[in-house]
Amino acid sequence: MPLLYMTPDEVQEHPLGMALAAQIASLPSGALDKLLMLASKRCNTYTKRRLQAPQSTTVASPGATAGSTSLPVTSTLGTDNLEEFAVMVGTGGAMETILLQPGGIQVSSYTAPYPGTFTLASPLVNNHEPGDPVVGIYIETRKTGSSSDTDIYEDVVTQQAQIAAVHGGGYDFLNADRTRYHWLDQYPLIGILGMLHAYPYTAEYQAVDVPSLLITPNVSRVKFPVGTFILANGLLKTTYTAGYEIIPDDIQEAVINYLKEDLSNFVNPYGVAQQTQGKRAVVFNRSTGGAGSTAKSLNVQAAEAALEGYKR
Repeated sequence: MPLLYMTPDEVQEHPLGMALAAQIASLPSGALDKLLMLASKRCNTYTKRRLQAPQSTTVASPGATAGSTSLPVTSTLGTDNLEEFAVMVGTGGAMETILLQPGGIQVSSYTAPYPGTFTLASPLVNNHEPGDPVVGIYIETRKTGSSSDTDIYEDVVTQQAQIAAVHGGGYDFLNADRTRYHWLDQYPLIGILGMLHAYPYTAEYQAVDVPSLLITPNVSRVKFPVGTFILANGLLKTTYTAGYEIIPDDIQEAVINYLKEDLSNFVNPYGVAQQTQGKRAVVFNRSTGGAGSTAKSLNVQAAEAALEGYKR
């Protein structure tokens, strides 16, 4: 979960950080960092997308050897423990692209730059020395959809498409549903590094001409040029990067509100609605639903309101 949409220094400059300076200072080393990472992850969970672009780091000492599934890195930031996250390791002929094992990110220190280890889904092919680049990417495999029946270009195919149809079993395939648009799960799109297509009747992938694609980056929409032979219900495997390289202010405001919710445990660790201490009575405004309500707290509501425009 090493996502950090707001740093501890940024929190301390925020009015909340100033108001709770004493409580924050009493936290153990790395505790605020962990709380901020949890708050950042909650932003992804609510919006149902990965908001931050994958980050780049380097191989840490002592390096990694061929055949290993463990990769030490100087920073784990910008990664998560979900599927379809991969890294490009090394340079030149020694560079390789490998998926991470879901749940395979271990943080060894919650002090910046948050070093740790990546567990790889398959063994390394090459040796990698400390300092070699490690670049985060997504490798996403999705089923292709159908084009609209009213698409005037549906029946237009290139000579290459006709050849593909012959190899696919005949010209009947030219009358099958084809794909004109494809949406990637993460957005805004930064760049497509590669795309492979498999027809619905085979597991063999063929390269798609990425420069020919018509792309709408803000929603990561891919439009295939007229004549491209992409059959519906096939598979597209896309290697790409997407997300915000600089976290927008309203996402950071959501992080602050999620953090405020967690820090409220300082004064109300049991989540009670009302507390009396001698002559002093305190009513905690935990939600808009009154005592015993399961409604979301005002802090969570404020966080979700800030994230509403980013929700998938």
